[in-house]
Amino acid sequence: RPSGVALGLDVTDVILRMYVADTGNDRIQVFNAPSGPWFAFGTAGSSPGRLNGPSAIAVDGAGRIVVADTGNDRIQIFASDGSLATLFGHAGSRAGQFDRPSGVALDLDPSGNILQIYVADTGNDRVQVFGPHAVLAGEFVFEMQFGAPGTGAGEFNAPAGIAVAPNGEIVVADTGNHRVQIFSGDGQFQREFGSLGSGDGELHEPAGLAVAADGSILAANQRERALRTFTLPVL
Repeated sequence: RPSGVALGLDVTDVILRMYVADTGNDRIQVFNAPSGPWFAFGTAGSSPGRLNGPSAIAVDGAGRIVVADTGNDRIQIFASDGSLATLFGHAGSRAGQFDRPSGVALDLDPSGNILQIYVADTGNDRVQVFGPHAVLAGEFVFEMQFGAPGTGAGEFNAPAGIAVAPNGEIVVADTGNHRVQIFSGDGQFQREFGSLGSGDGELHEPAGLAVAADGSILAANQRERALRTFTLPVL
């Protein structure tokens, strides 16, 4: 049951590696394009470096792999060789705690360094934002959160996917509300689209998200088993 994928690209956007969250096998697989399987890491468990139903993945410019370790209610970060670098979070609803986080996205500087980590904290109906520790290199601390349970603008029902647009806006798959919401980088609601259905512009439990370089939004409409593309000129 793989449920998350990230790509490692060269400077011309050619795919060098593909990273897959192999959810049911509690591991991450790394494929070296175009030659096929390269290596895997992670085994079932709750100790550091082990995984429990990982469901989302993102990669920075140095090849560090950020994993939403969903069943363990935490985020783990691995070096490019699969060794554990750091982790943060545990079960709960306070700042910095998680309830089945199911989406992760990175805001990177031009050199590929992590500026912020955005986490779709699914069970807590919110997005949490983490940034680099001011003193401890390679560590991350809670910065802010936005969202609350509900159906209104800026509220969530089990958000499961998240992406950072080229202009810095945050795009969130508000899965249980059958829509996509867009926020400014500081968490202010901007706009939304989608409603329950199978017609043009409609969604049914959107989960995974990606944003293309031109600002087009691709949403994995899981109930429909379809991928829908939305073009928003205002992005």
